[in-house]
Amino acid sequence: MATYTEDQLNLYLQHINYPRSRHPADPVQFLTELEKHHLCRVPFDSVALHYSPHRLLSLDPDDLFQKIVVNSRGGYCMEVNTLFATVLRSLGFELYSAGARVKHERWNHMVNLVTIDGKKYLVDVGFGAREPTEPVPLVRGYEFINIAPRKGRLEFRHLARHGDTEDPTRRVWVYSARKDDGAEWEEMYSFTETEFFPEDFEVMNYFVMTTPQSYFVQTVVAYRPMMSKNTGPLVGECILHKDVVKQGEAHGDRILNVLKSEDDRVKALQDYFSICLTEKEKKGIRGLATELKN
Repeated sequence: MATYTEDQLNLYLQHINYPRSRHPADPVQFLTELEKHHLCRVPFDSVALHYSPHRLLSLDPDDLFQKIVVNSRGGYCMEVNTLFATVLRSLGFELYSAGARVKHERWNHMVNLVTIDGKKYLVDVGFGAREPTEPVPLVRGYEFINIAPRKGRLEFRHLARHGDTEDPTRRVWVYSARKDDGAEWEEMYSFTETEFFPEDFEVMNYFVMTTPQSYFVQTVVAYRPMMSKNTGPLVGECILHKDVVKQGEAHGDRILNVLKSEDDRVKALQDYFSICLTEKEKKGIRGLATELKN
């Protein structure tokens, strides 16, 4: 499996503002802090499916390094999780990638499963809002804080669409989230522990980036959480959705900007997500349904 060189790792750690001098010895704590720094620096976004002359996304680890680290961009699930998996493998973590079904539909998502001291963890840096923001042990019924007061939960069970069955081989892991203790749990996605290979994700990636029914094809979106300090908890999030930029915090959402034109949105991507588009990329959205017209 692909790995990055020491020079590439150093550039990545510099990019996410997490130098080796701050890395703790405990591997779980290290993975937790690394994941948070990655989430806060690398946006989850669909920008390249709109601001591009070709709108094709590569999952090659070196292409992703050039795009995300060198060019300071983000990506959607299979892009950012492939990059993060390659980083983790290069740092010596034991892991493999698995497919997931958002809303239990088709295979359309990617997660990483990391093993530390014999315990397996779900690691997902590519789901956007309501994503698990720390390594989640594969323990039935495990609950955890995402961005307070939001919570996540992991279960191992049958899905409703499995019907009335007790067959233990048809159970899957289900990740659910809720906005606070008073809200209902909402199922986000399900996955199994079966390893998926790069060729499997190539098929999934092609469908998600090309089908007109894809959320990412239909929507310009960018997302990143915010950290209180270098190793502190995540305290909020910044979201660009179509023509609105908002900031989410514990007490609710606050609209930061309403975008009235493509110039507005291009500036918002740069101001809030450090995404700087080239002139050629800016022209890529012309004529698309997602273009903001003055």
